[in-house]
Amino acid sequence: PEELNPRNILHWKEGKITYIKQNFFSPEEDESIEIVDDKLIESISNLIIDSVKKRIPDHKFGLLFSGGLDSTIIAFILKKLKADFTAYFCSAKGNDDEIARVKKIAKEIGFKLKTIEVKPAELIKTLPGIISTIESTDPVKVEVGSTIYFAVKKASKDGIRVLFIGSGADDIFFGYKR
Repeated sequence: PEELNPRNILHWKEGKITYIKQNFFSPEEDESIEIVDDKLIESISNLIIDSVKKRIPDHKFGLLFSGGLDSTIIAFILKKLKADFTAYFCSAKGNDDEIARVKKIAKEIGFKLKTIEVKPAELIKTLPGIISTIESTDPVKVEVGSTIYFAVKKASKDGIRVLFIGSGADDIFFGYKR
């Protein structure tokens, strides 16, 4: 098995596989892209806020929090809407800088944060089940799957049955530093 590069199209014909390079646009190259104005920003903001608002349950709930753009936007919106939630952050034991960073964000926005520090032995013990569940050994997918697994496990012990998770904002709003 081989994972398909998302920049390629797999073409199969009569038992032969060829790869076709998929063209992507670049904002610098695409002259049809207009400058973003305040009305557009307000419209997008309102759509995102409404999207979060209509999904807030009537009972206690949580947020899988990474400290990235996605989950920070959701945490900010939830606080703005005066929602009572608990955020769950999962990290490897000893990752003190990252833990300090997410605690700072939680303090600045003003929400409850529970951190889950996973010991190496605990991760090694659970990896086969996580890999089986996500059906991949891709390191990035396993890392994300592991983080979600331990955060969901803790939230479940706290009686949380609904969790928000940020996914996609980095892709849409160019949040990756790379």
